[in-house]
Amino acid sequence: MIRKVIITTLSFLAVVIIIVGLLSIWISIEVKRKDWRTNIKIEEGRLVIGHWYDASSTNQLSQETWQWGGMGIVYGLDLGGPLRHNIICIPLWLPLALLLIYPSYAVIRGPLRRHRRRKKSLCANCAYNLTGNVSGICPECGERI
Repeated sequence: MIRKVIITTLSFLAVVIIIVGLLSIWISIEVKRKDWRTNIKIEEGRLVIGHWYDASSTNQLSQETWQWGGMGIVYGLDLGGPLRHNIICIPLWLPLALLLIYPSYAVIRGPLRRHRRRKKSLCANCAYNLTGNVSGICPECGERI
C-alpha cells in the first residue's frame, strides 16, 4: 500500500514538473521574498535560485563559477558596488529524472520478475517450483501456467 502511495506521489510531482517546465518556455514564474534578497525563478526550462548579499560586510570578494550541461553555480557575482549575487541554476530535467527512477523501476520490476520465474520453471505468481507439473495449474496458489 505504501509503495503505491509513493509511486503515485512521485508520478504526480513528475507531471507537475513537466507542466511547469513546458509553461516556463513561454512565461517566467518568479517568487521573491519580502526582503528582496532571495528570489526563485523558473524560466526556459530551468530553476534559478538567487541570493543577494552585501559583500562589504564579508570577505567573500572573489567570483567562482561552475557550469556543466546547463546547470551552474555562480558564487560571488560582482554587479558593481558592494552588492554580490549567488546564483544556482538547475535544469528541470534533472529533478524530473530523479523523481521518475523509482516509479520506472516499480513498473518494470513486475514483468521482469514473472519472466525470470517462468524461465526457471517457477510459478509466476508465488514462485512455487513447477518442475514435473503436467496439470497446468500451480498447486500452491491455483494460478494457470
